[in-house]
Amino acid sequence: MPETIQEVVVMVHGVQPDVSPRINAGRYAEFFDGVSGRVDDGSPWKTARRVEVEWGKKAGRAPDPEANHRRLSKAQRNYADAILAAVGDEGEWTWNPAGRAVVSGLRSLCVRGFGDMFYYVSEDGKKSLRGSLATYLADQVSGGLAGSDGALPSKPLSLTFVGHSAGAVACADFLFFLFRKDRPAEEFLGCKKNMIDPLVRKNLDELKARAEDGSLRVRRLITLGSPFSMVLARSAEVVERLADYAKNTPPEGRPKLNPRDYGVLDSAADGDGSRFEDQLTGPRWINVWDKDDLIAYPVEPVFEAGEAVVDLNINVGSGLRTVHGKYWSDKTVYQTLAGMW
Repeated sequence: MPETIQEVVVMVHGVQPDVSPRINAGRYAEFFDGVSGRVDDGSPWKTARRVEVEWGKKAGRAPDPEANHRRLSKAQRNYADAILAAVGDEGEWTWNPAGRAVVSGLRSLCVRGFGDMFYYVSEDGKKSLRGSLATYLADQVSGGLAGSDGALPSKPLSLTFVGHSAGAVACADFLFFLFRKDRPAEEFLGCKKNMIDPLVRKNLDELKARAEDGSLRVRRLITLGSPFSMVLARSAEVVERLADYAKNTPPEGRPKLNPRDYGVLDSAADGDGSRFEDQLTGPRWINVWDKDDLIAYPVEPVFEAGEAVVDLNINVGSGLRTVHGKYWSDKTVYQTLAGMW
């Protein structure tokens, strides 16, 4: 008799540079319901447990006691307003007013839109945001499913991650922690071992053990408007691999990024002997991006992945300032993902 699978859908938003950043429950519900209305009636998507991560304003416990990410939206709005006001005060005449207008728009987009990525790749931001994400997942996935004895159920866990903007990069990094064997929790969280909450450490270690023994899998990693490829140079190992890009196919040189490190190809949960009876087909990392979105980039070219990693260029809008947030509510995105999940 096939084992019962526990499906979990994890959703992680990006930065919110608004005056009063909203809680994302409504946005998450709209996206989940949008896909749910387009999958088959018996699809496990409809009954999956939802884990909705909040950061930048509201968050759970975190190893970093100051949880600086909670102040990021306000900080970014304040410095962006000051910088752009100073730029606007410089009334330099130009022969090309149309070009100047384009530059002004791009300058605003860069200052307001890239702040979360600069923060995320910093040491302080890495500790704060990764700590919040890991703690929330440890609480909601492990703690939320655990029995009275604190142990996870024995049934296999099937995880789908939906990440937007910096949240997409955070999801990928979390999976790299789970599936890369030499990646301990303290390295992922950017803090000393004794600084990690014991319960968080216990839950993270159990999730990682599940990934290694094949009782946890990545059903899909769905990234929306992701700058993952834009920030590859934050890792010395990745820089070394991609520096020899022209020689990147084995056996002549180093391989490109390995999708196995993210659990989206040939994990312990795949293939013969798997505890998952419904063996997955099709791409496992689905990267949705729009060519008008300056923060979104393809990921497939930097992976040696075959069909495991796929880029989908979907037109969700055309306004440079607004397109980046449109993925959550786009009906074409819903329909496409429903057909591939």
